Amino acid sequence: MTEEKQRMIQFREGNYLPADEAGKVVRASPTSVVVVAGVVDSGKTTLVAGLYGLFHKGPFAGYIFAGSRTLPGFERRCHLARIASGLTTPDTERTKFSDSQHLLHLRVAELSPLRHHNILFSDVYGEAFRRAADSAEECRKFTILKRADHVAVLIDGEKAVSQHDRQAAFASVDALLGQCLDTGMLGSTSSVQAVVTKWDVVAASAPSNATFVDSKLRWLAERHGSRLGRLAKFKVAIRPPGGGDIEAGHGMAELLRLWINVRARPRGMAKSSSNGVFHTEFDRLAASWPVAVTSEAKAND
Repeated sequence: MTEEKQRMIQFREGNYLPADEAGKVVRASPTSVVVVAGVVDSGKTTLVAGLYGLFHKGPFAGYIFAGSRTLPGFERRCHLARIASGLTTPDTERTKFSDSQHLLHLRVAELSPLRHHNILFSDVYGEAFRRAADSAEECRKFTILKRADHVAVLIDGEKAVSQHDRQAAFASVDALLGQCLDTGMLGSTSSVQAVVTKWDVVAASAPSNATFVDSKLRWLAERHGSRLGRLAKFKVAIRPPGGGDIEAGHGMAELLRLWINVRARPRGMAKSSSNGVFHTEFDRLAASWPVAVTSEAKAND
């Protein structure tokens, strides 16, 4: 057997993007790093996988799908929402605890003029965000926050219409933002989005529920907006049931355009663990990615 035949080529599984490949993506072309934060079942995986799924129907928000280095990862997360899964109600595979800090890659293109854009999404187990809200030490482990162009903090719309859960849904976001600001993981140049998911559920409920959500979004802005570079508010619905006034992907076009077109100004890289020991892929990214400073005017949202 020749040496050429003996040579083996190793292919990535593509379930997530390792730090070395993520660094290559960032250096090769314009890339936005988006951290999607929220407690368990707030809709983080559904939001990211659902955005990928919207491109299956064709162009979305003025962009077309241009590839992904984590295509198997997206497909696995989308499987439960398809007829082939055998489920009568669409669902999304949850991020497992063992997969607590990874990245997913999406590449899109606008056609006139032809320009490509990369987005790297965090894929983080929801319990990790609860711990970060409760502990400054845990919060400082999220080194990706200092490199992120955007941090989308999710509020479960289904819980927002529940008399039992609504206060806790917003309190968890309040605690997480406060902890991230107090520990310096977010600051005066950070671009944050408060995203209410499952807006179709809110819209179909009593009008007082939408009024409540709006009041709590203003409350979050009053508490944290002055300490951030930008705090924008979004109401989205990824997979609303048919027959309603709200279509699939409601609110996602505006959110996608923001992620692509507004680049935050990095505030410096987080220091890696001592002696070059990295505990997560995020540590490796924070230590190796280049700092490409761009300007952003503070927005009044």
